[in-house]
Amino acid sequence: MSEVKFRKGTVSKRADRIKSFISPCAGSFSSLVQLSSIFVDKTLLIQDFYQGRNTHILLTLPRCMGKTTALTMCADFFSNLDTDINRQHSKRKSFRKVNIRAPTLIMNEEAFVKENMGAWPTIMFSLKYVVGKTKEAVLDSLRVQLAAQFERHEYLHEWLEKDKGIASKHKANVYLKYCKMDINEAEAIRGLQVLINHLHNHYKKRVILFVDDYDVPWTWSSDLRSQTESDQVHTFIYQFLLMTFSEQDRCIHRSIVAGSYRVASEQFDNNRLNLKHLTAIGNPLAKYFGFIEEEFHALCESYKVSPEHREVAKAYYNGLPIFHPNSTVEF
Repeated sequence: MSEVKFRKGTVSKRADRIKSFISPCAGSFSSLVQLSSIFVDKTLLIQDFYQGRNTHILLTLPRCMGKTTALTMCADFFSNLDTDINRQHSKRKSFRKVNIRAPTLIMNEEAFVKENMGAWPTIMFSLKYVVGKTKEAVLDSLRVQLAAQFERHEYLHEWLEKDKGIASKHKANVYLKYCKMDINEAEAIRGLQVLINHLHNHYKKRVILFVDDYDVPWTWSSDLRSQTESDQVHTFIYQFLLMTFSEQDRCIHRSIVAGSYRVASEQFDNNRLNLKHLTAIGNPLAKYFGFIEEEFHALCESYKVSPEHREVAKAYYNGLPIFHPNSTVEF
């Protein structure tokens, strides 16, 4: 069960200021922890995702449902990248929620936290900015995003260089090419797969992968000058995702690919990615992405929203099990 927590002194503030406190479009989990005065605790998503029967998920929910915040939260929790003691302490501070009255719910799951917090090679990748008016522009933007990921794990280059084998030397040189954005189209398509393989080989553990806004390139490409150009972008991004998940069983422990809608086109076969499609309906994780009724009433109670107005807000949802956070705040 999730909780609604308040920082001291905020409950009496005017209701029209709630927007600045609980923006579901705020982005990263760490920003929400540091800046928000109201926090709807969804951290048990971490455990339910990890222990759930669906190991690889395609999650489609409307915009501003907190997908990015949720994915960055999971990535922050699992990532073993920050090995420095001070950074690990900062990670724990985020989940202990020192800025609000109580620690996050996930911290009550002591055995799970001990075993999994900061214990997994993790990638958080977004296709939000992999856009452009031409296929070449899309390729350039993907080069930028891949370079950021490879630089984030620059220790892998040092590890490859230390190995005296010829193959490792070649891999080290290729790694530098990704950092310098000196890669061709085929190399860009293989980009995440290359990084996933290096992480898997380095840590001897499979990777936890989060891909956000996977559908954004499709939205942008619909405005391209010709159907041919649009199809080229569709095929390119699909090949990138297909290659990323090509060694799913061997190298990827668990994954979530998230977007606002399920891409359906001749250039995109969802089934080949081997992802379980989940939406707002019949989804065991849906409660972690919107406001459930209990949370909705807790917020309304805190901001003195009348029962009549609550019923008006609920009527918009026509029986759906979750409330859209942004629409609720705007209402």
